[in-house]
This record gives sequence, structure tokens and C-alpha cells, in this order.
Amino acid sequence: MIVALVVLVLRLGSVHVRTAAVPVCSLPENVVLEAHNLLRDLGALFPVHCLPYNANATFPCTALTNATQCRQTLRVLHRALRGAEQVFQDNRLPHGEGAFAWDQRKLDHFQNLQNRLVRDGGCLSAGALSDPHLSSYFGNVTSLLQQQDSAICGWSLLRRDVLWVLNTALRRHRSCFR
Repeated sequence: MIVALVVLVLRLGSVHVRTAAVPVCSLPENVVLEAHNLLRDLGALFPVHCLPYNANATFPCTALTNATQCRQTLRVLHRALRGAEQVFQDNRLPHGEGAFAWDQRKLDHFQNLQNRLVRDGGCLSAGALSDPHLSSYFGNVTSLLQQQDSAICGWSLLRRDVLWVLNTALRRHRSCFR
């Protein structure tokens, strides 16, 4: 009788522990890696003629390099992907003469993965304040995109910087992904 009672209490206790566990908010490493590889392989490297625009839109690297906890790292990654997604939605890629040649199939696939990561990582931004440095960065990139003579450089800066965020998160904080 006592053994049956102990078994019953242990079973009830394990049920309670299982139902009380809160799932950890994270991003799938394989999807982040695939998005990184697609963005990397999208087209030519950063154009030399765009170097002067670096001063106009500099990604706040300290937002990610100062992140000491997984939640901070994932939050910065999520915000960078969300900001880039908004830039893609609000602006058109240049076409025609003078435009760069990004592989459209890879770009579409990247944007699908980006959308998935933004959607899946929505829990990372819950209750968090927005980062004024990231907001300023995306505003500066948008300003470059709206000027016809610097639009290609704006897109190139965005690609380079999102690629840096993905690469840094994967390299320095690999254990943060599921």
C-alpha cells in the first residue's frame, strides 16, 4: 500500500513538473545557417565604390558583441532580421541598367527563411524595448535606398551587415540555437 502511494505521488509530481515547464524561446540553428549561406551566396561581394557610404549607415556592432546571454543575442538577431524584412517590404531593389545582379531565386528563398525566423522569434521581442541604435541604422539604410545614386550601396550595406549579424551569432553564440 505504501509503495503504491509513493508511486502515485511520484507520478503526480512528474506530471506537475512537465506541465509547469515553459518552453524556451529560440531560433533553429539550421534555418539561421541556411539563411546565412543564401545571403552570402546571393551575388558579388561588397562593391568598392560603396565604401564612402559606410559612414552613412554603420551597423551598431556592439549590440551583438556586448551580448553576454543567449536571450540578448537572439533578440539582436531577431531585431536585425525584422528590420531588414521591413526594409525589403518598404523598398524596391534596383532593376535595369546599373543594378546589381543578385540571384533572385536565392533572394526569394532567403526572404522566406527570414520571414520564418522573424515569425518564430516573435517571443524574443515580447516586453523588450526597441533599440534606438538599430532603429537609427535601418533609418539610415532606408535613406540611402531612397536616393537613386546610392540605392545599390544601401542594399549592399544591408546585405553585408545582416550577413555579419548572422555569422557572428552563429560563430560566437552557437549554443543559443536549438
